[in-house]
Amino acid sequence: MLVRSAIRAGVVVALSLTTVAALTVSGQSAPVRAQGAEAQVWLTTGDRSVTLQQVASVPLTSRKASGPNVITVNPTSRHQVITGFGASITGASAFNIASLSAEARAELMSELFNPNTGIGLNYLRQPMGASDFNAPGDLYTYQDELDPDADDHGFSVDIDEQLGILPLIREALSENPGLRVMGTPWSAPAWMKSSGDLRGGALNPESMSEYAQYFVRFVEQYRERGVAVQMVTPGNEPLFANPKYPSMQMGTEQQAEFVRELDSAFSDANLDTEILVFDHNWSDAWYAADVLNKTADVERVVGAAFHCYHGDPSAQTQVIAAGKRVMVTECTGVRSSDTFLHTLLWQFQNLIVESSRNGSEGTTLWNLALDAEGGPHQGYCDDRCRGVVEVADGTYSLNAEYYVLGHASKFVKPGAVRLGSNSGTGSNSLRNVAFENPDGSRVVLLMNPSGRSQRYSVTDGAVTMQADIEGNSVATIVW
Repeated sequence: MLVRSAIRAGVVVALSLTTVAALTVSGQSAPVRAQGAEAQVWLTTGDRSVTLQQVASVPLTSRKASGPNVITVNPTSRHQVITGFGASITGASAFNIASLSAEARAELMSELFNPNTGIGLNYLRQPMGASDFNAPGDLYTYQDELDPDADDHGFSVDIDEQLGILPLIREALSENPGLRVMGTPWSAPAWMKSSGDLRGGALNPESMSEYAQYFVRFVEQYRERGVAVQMVTPGNEPLFANPKYPSMQMGTEQQAEFVRELDSAFSDANLDTEILVFDHNWSDAWYAADVLNKTADVERVVGAAFHCYHGDPSAQTQVIAAGKRVMVTECTGVRSSDTFLHTLLWQFQNLIVESSRNGSEGTTLWNLALDAEGGPHQGYCDDRCRGVVEVADGTYSLNAEYYVLGHASKFVKPGAVRLGSNSGTGSNSLRNVAFENPDGSRVVLLMNPSGRSQRYSVTDGAVTMQADIEGNSVATIVW
């Protein structure tokens, strides 16, 4: 049986406050409301008893906030503009989704990408060629052999049509026309590399110009197939060469040189595609800072991309301090003793709250869909990795990653601005981040990592709302 979201087909599940212990409004007599306005509260609990459901409409009042958890939103403190939230339609994701019936596939794509009937994911980071999560079959790039006499020197993205990747991207675009796409290669073609192999090695200096044209052709051929690519990174994880799957090391000097070559190639082709450098872990933010310093005069280089596997989001401030933009572009879910609870809290705290408070304009998780064994994949992850959804036996289920993304993507719209707000830092403290949408609505994303219910207040100018949030849960507050 399919596990459906509570917001499927636009249905809002409004649960009685007397039956949902997750969140209760103060029992005090209500003072005068602020122009009759209310804040809607959506909740997901770590025990999965409530998942992305609207549980309350709380009056905004003129009552002065009090208590230990007063969140003050400062609309004059304005920070980064939000781009979006999403994942990657890898070869493995396309393979798994293809195993569903047409009806189940359509339902899943609606739950993932439609802003009205689903969570409205609006960003995809797409591997340019094979990655470590492919459909069963050989590793590949779009130009495995150089053919100087052929159009585009033998380059073709036809394999992404055959593997079902491009059809799924177009289907996602039909659900959400505002969807944006980033391209990232795991490796250059083997003939461009020192190793002569997709696995490991480095880019040959003499191949730099041809590799820049590889990017140009990718953007152009995806556009011809109905998919605009707004941004690229020079390569996935340049500090990690893996012997099991496509990978390619690239030092800061070479990446800076390649970025200049790529900028020229994009300009010659009249492409406005932007570039984020680095695309690796928070712990090595020095790499991003070095490349950005070496390419400071290249306007197309707008910032840096980060992964979650080592370090913490505070490293992003090195890029923000340089006046550049930040995105979190990869983080995979993993299995644990209590996978749903641990994933919900860790990812919400680090990938949504803290990454946003440290300047990130969006987050893309790794695989959109994996099977029950975390695959198919080419090694390293074993059976530990998880996608946003799990596909097994012709059905799908929604993982904690779905709700982590959904609490942000459904409510924080592209073009939203992060607002200043005070937030806790202790292990049991309430954490939050605040936004203003383009339509003027406000959003606070809130988490309670403690095991007990806590009362909180949100103050925005002259108005306040007050409620309780259950322990081990996350919430979205909209007004």
